[in-house]
Amino acid sequence: MLSSIQKIILFYFFSFIHIAIFSQNVITTHKEKSVKILPNQIMFLEDKSAQLKIEEIIKETAKFRYITDNKINFGYTKSAIWLKLEIKNLYFLVNDYILDMGIPTLDYVDLYYFDVDTKKWVMKKTGDCRKLSERETQTRQLLFHLFFSSEDKDVFYIRIKTNASLQANLQIAPKETIFSEIIYIEMAYAFFFGMLGVMLFYNFFLFITLKDWAYFWYTMTVLGTIFFIASLVGHSIIFLFPENIFWSDKLLPMFSGFLVSAAATFLYVFVNVRKYTKIGSYLLYFLIISGMFLFILPLFYNQNAGKLIIYGTLLGLVSVIINLIVVVICIIKKSTIAKFYLFAFSFYIAGVFVLVLRNLGVLPINTFTQYAVESGASLEILFLAFALSNKYNKFRKEKEDATKDSLRIQKEANETLEQKVKLRTQELSEVNEELGQLNHELNITLRQSEIQKNELTKKNEDITASISYASRIQIAILPLEEEFEKTFGKQDYFIWNKPRDIVSGDFYWLENTEDYIILAVGDCTGHGVPGALMSMIGVNFLDEIVRTKKITSPDCILNELHKSIRISLKQKESNNRDGMDISIITIDKKTKKIEFAAAKNPAFVIFNNQIVQLRPDKMPIGGEQREQERIFTKINVFDNDTIPTELSFYLFSDGYQDQFGGKEDKKFMIKNMREMIFKNHLLPFIHQKEMIETIFESWKGKNSQIDDVLVVGVKIKL
Repeated sequence: MLSSIQKIILFYFFSFIHIAIFSQNVITTHKEKSVKILPNQIMFLEDKSAQLKIEEIIKETAKFRYITDNKINFGYTKSAIWLKLEIKNLYFLVNDYILDMGIPTLDYVDLYYFDVDTKKWVMKKTGDCRKLSERETQTRQLLFHLFFSSEDKDVFYIRIKTNASLQANLQIAPKETIFSEIIYIEMAYAFFFGMLGVMLFYNFFLFITLKDWAYFWYTMTVLGTIFFIASLVGHSIIFLFPENIFWSDKLLPMFSGFLVSAAATFLYVFVNVRKYTKIGSYLLYFLIISGMFLFILPLFYNQNAGKLIIYGTLLGLVSVIINLIVVVICIIKKSTIAKFYLFAFSFYIAGVFVLVLRNLGVLPINTFTQYAVESGASLEILFLAFALSNKYNKFRKEKEDATKDSLRIQKEANETLEQKVKLRTQELSEVNEELGQLNHELNITLRQSEIQKNELTKKNEDITASISYASRIQIAILPLEEEFEKTFGKQDYFIWNKPRDIVSGDFYWLENTEDYIILAVGDCTGHGVPGALMSMIGVNFLDEIVRTKKITSPDCILNELHKSIRISLKQKESNNRDGMDISIITIDKKTKKIEFAAAKNPAFVIFNNQIVQLRPDKMPIGGEQREQERIFTKINVFDNDTIPTELSFYLFSDGYQDQFGGKEDKKFMIKNMREMIFKNHLLPFIHQKEMIETIFESWKGKNSQIDDVLVVGVKIKL
């Protein structure tokens, strides 16, 4: 058992150890210098919901833990991070201290301290996503005024929520000290941006003067560097949009994309990458397109700006790698200018890698990592200017050498040209004499051609006149309009005959006796003169079969017509295959019986407000015959009990339905012809004819007529 004295000794020993340990974590002020707050002096709590209030945090104070790493870097996180600082002011005469967060791109930073007068926690706020007027201090740096109320220590809570990499580099110093340091830093940035501005305007002037696109894309790269670094350190918001938080998270990824595209294009033009590597060109195209996409995307993307910042960081890293690969390939392919680019680019590569590794939490935040990009960019821009100057000097020397070579070559060419001119003049004189002789011969030939042309024109006129006369003969052998008027009535028929040429291979035939009415429409093989001859043969044979031989049944007429054609054209003994397609209707006036037969030519009959298509045999009249005897089929159109008192027949050749036209340049087809006739069948026959002609011309359009066209419509009253 321990005695009372031993217990007292142990109590004081452990109390001393506790005070010694605790005192290491308490932050103390200095009356003149800045005091860097070490990570192990800071306690933190991760708020994954990012919704906790200060009152809830006070209750959860036992969950705070000291930062064990040697840097304050939580990387890219959606959580809110609470920091707890215990600060002891050792100099009561100095009570206006500034807390500097060290990183100007944190979106939302809130400081809480306990007001002993009101007995409440008071909040101060700043951050990159807050208007300048809302910040604790109206500077790009994230600063808080600290006022101490206790002689022992004061507790401060800091809440940080950001879409960028969540890191900080805290320091505390008297107000005068902090603002003196800020003035020096801003002067350094003024010099930095001023130097880049001078390089931009100087090289843009060179572009205007020399018309060399490498200078233009160099100025774009410098411009992108200016805006990228200004966004990175907070200058862009301060000077461009101090009261517009819409741009707070968007400018950094936008100018990251712009810089990536401009730098890739400059490399492509400056090194002439296309000359050395096709794959390298495609890689740079990828960077150019990706950079411009990232430049435009923030204008339309309003979800999570943190993703854009991550994409911008990754695209910057990929850009550095691709540019390095392309430059190395060009160097391997013996590009001298690529060596200059690689030397200058290496400084920027180092700066970007340091920035990326710092944002990812690999490197700590210090003066070197904080200004690595600015330093690398300055050196890169400077050495690229030297490279452009070297390129210009090389270009000027090549131009001077080319001018000298051009003058020498021009002199030699002039001497050679004088000799050639003399020789050519002599040759031209000889050729001129030959041309004169040829011209004389051509004149004779032209006169002979003119005589032949006149003879051909005269013969063509004679042939056309003969065919026109043949057309009058053909029309004369066809039934007269008076015969149709007498048979069907003046208003109850129409004939629309449109030959493709002057004469036609289509014909119509009519016989009206005391007992029968027989109507036929034929379509002979071919068109023009051959078709017209066949049509005359068909008309003559129909006259003989019906009028002389007294055959009236339509199938028998076709059987006899087929035999007559084959015999007259000697088709059994020769290779002649001419013939015709034909449809015939026979009307028995006494019995009211209507019969139909056809060779490959269908017909339409309309009665009781319905249309019926009469099907033909699929065999032509004449032509090749493989069967022993060709027998055609007769169709009784109506039974004796169902004969209507009034009906209309439409007979036609295949020229109408086979005509090409319409929007898709297709055939008119029998289906469309049936619908057209049925749609207009109630109109007077003269108007039906007009509609049929109008629709045909509209369908044909600018196409040529491919065949003779004949449509005959009649109304039969029983």
